[in-house]
Amino acid sequence: MLFSYNLLKEHIIGKLPSPQKLEELLNMHIFEVEEKEQKNGDWIFNLAILPHRGDTVGHRGIARELAALLGCDMKQFFLKPLKTEKSELATLTIKVQSPLVYRYSAVVLEGVRIEKSPQWLKDRLALLGFNSINNVVDVTNYVMAELGQPLHAFDYDTLNEHQMIVREAKAEERIETLDDLNFKLPKGTLVIEDKNRLIDLAGMKGGKHSAIHKNTKNVVLQAASFSGKHIYKTKKLLGYTTPAADLYTHELDPNATLQALERASELLGKQGRVKIVQVVDIYPKKRISQKLLFNPALLKQYLGASIPEIAAKQILQRLGFQVKIKKSAWEVTVPPFRQDITIPQDLIEEIGRMYGYEKIEPMFPITSLLASIENPVVRLEEHLQNALVETGFTETYSYSFIGEKDLKIFQYSTIDKAALVELQNPYSEDYKYLRPNLIENLLKIVQENTKRLAQKDIRVFELGKVFKNTKGGVAEWHLVSGLLGLSQKDDQEAFIHIKGTVDFVLSSLGITNAWYDNFEASPLRSRSSLWHEKKEAEIKVGNQKIGFLGIIAPQIVSNIKYTGSIAAFTLDINTLLPLMSQEKQYRSIPRFPAVYRDLAVLVPRETKVVDIMNTMHAAAHKYLENIDLFDMYVGDKIPDGQKNLAFHFVYQSPERTLTAIEVDELHQKIIKALEENPEWEVRK
Repeated sequence: MLFSYNLLKEHIIGKLPSPQKLEELLNMHIFEVEEKEQKNGDWIFNLAILPHRGDTVGHRGIARELAALLGCDMKQFFLKPLKTEKSELATLTIKVQSPLVYRYSAVVLEGVRIEKSPQWLKDRLALLGFNSINNVVDVTNYVMAELGQPLHAFDYDTLNEHQMIVREAKAEERIETLDDLNFKLPKGTLVIEDKNRLIDLAGMKGGKHSAIHKNTKNVVLQAASFSGKHIYKTKKLLGYTTPAADLYTHELDPNATLQALERASELLGKQGRVKIVQVVDIYPKKRISQKLLFNPALLKQYLGASIPEIAAKQILQRLGFQVKIKKSAWEVTVPPFRQDITIPQDLIEEIGRMYGYEKIEPMFPITSLLASIENPVVRLEEHLQNALVETGFTETYSYSFIGEKDLKIFQYSTIDKAALVELQNPYSEDYKYLRPNLIENLLKIVQENTKRLAQKDIRVFELGKVFKNTKGGVAEWHLVSGLLGLSQKDDQEAFIHIKGTVDFVLSSLGITNAWYDNFEASPLRSRSSLWHEKKEAEIKVGNQKIGFLGIIAPQIVSNIKYTGSIAAFTLDINTLLPLMSQEKQYRSIPRFPAVYRDLAVLVPRETKVVDIMNTMHAAAHKYLENIDLFDMYVGDKIPDGQKNLAFHFVYQSPERTLTAIEVDELHQKIIKALEENPEWEVRK
């Protein structure tokens, strides 16, 4: 906001520091000076007024701060009270029908001459960024700049049946403003109407129908106090603002309205006789001064400096606070214009900034260093991150929300939607619900990256919390989910890769007894419609379910316009935590060489690899060190409905070197056991 050096001087008794020194004082003690400019024999300061400091949006408010800082007195306004005279004009009726209007004050002026403003007024307004309109409008702008209280002037004779009603707009009502803009108003916008039309966008801009013009004779001068939050919301909804609206968003003091009208009447009276014929003041709930108990010992505790109590008391008094010293604390009466002061810590801040933060000597804090307590959840997350990165996955971070569009893309049913946690005040429709799983946001990441990585596989994972409505309220779970997108369509390959990833991750956590159950598998913290039926499995340790993996449903893959196969997994971190083992067992390097054999088996396509491997282990558990599946083939040379599996065997003894005859005997036991199943064919 713009402030004039010369105008600030008029409100202070004593000499104001030079503009350069004043800039330094403002920056150090009051507000940041964003820009300083010399203009027509004056200096203009552009100050970054804080949102909660409605008491400083006018020159008098900044002058009050400077007077307190410099130890000067303020020049007092000796304004005449608003006294009415007899008139033949019909009485103006004003009604306030909204709690968003804290105070509505107005005067009716009769016989006003509309003419050009005196040159001094034009010059001052030009310095502050205002164009001169006429003597009445210019006075309202000048008083707004001087006192920080917006005013507005209406042509009394244009008001139908001399009525004004302040209310909240109905949906899609329209108004044409003074600057020839036509607005369709959101429901709840503060407006003023006469008998049958809108005449003012309250707190923002006057309407064209009630504008002051050269033939105006009688004027209604308004000084009101509106809800700053509501004016701010209206600004954002309309994408429009004015100097008055910017001031109102700082939550102005309702007690200042009559003083602004008195000042405006005085300035108009200097240009010609002003006849006040009616005064209206609607103030349903008067704002009174708040009292706080303040212990001056808190200054040392919070600021780290010993500020003398007498100096602290003088600072508060110069700022307009009343201080009454009691036995154990001070009773501080907060002036009504300081609505930002609500707790004792606010008083400490006032004393600190006026005393000068630069006077507080910096010192290192004295504290004891304690060894940090290891967080097992953080340790588990780090293990998961390292393991997944090692397998080629990239960690992502996404917002914890989904939107209305996602419900259609990911095929939410009515029941699914009812389980979502909806935000009361969402940022937008894209962030309307808390996410119920991690996989859907990972799918959106795949969708976005497909444009740039069309011919490449995508591996991403995320750790985070998910949310769901339950009978007991909102429940949340801590999960890790990974997603693999193959550029080519091959569900089997995708499933094998995602299962191998989970095997590696669990093995890195010391969980070696996990298994996969696809009998009536139900998803973990997600929905069945997200998964491809019969291409999914529960991840278990014993009978405890720790996760879920599978292929994403074809329709959802199609909805995100992905042409390949997508597989995903989810693990519950809280379930993994007690199963994780930090212990590692080491064994010496084998002294005797291993013997290797390979074997291929032709089996029905639905046969599980684990069933075949269990049969092999049972047949030749002695000296059978390891079995690896190294190839799986489905193609033209294989009968329909079957697959060829190739295994690599490692035979080894810790006591001696095995002979070829011994290994052949063990290998034959495996072959014999496999051939006992009529659906399995060993291919030697």
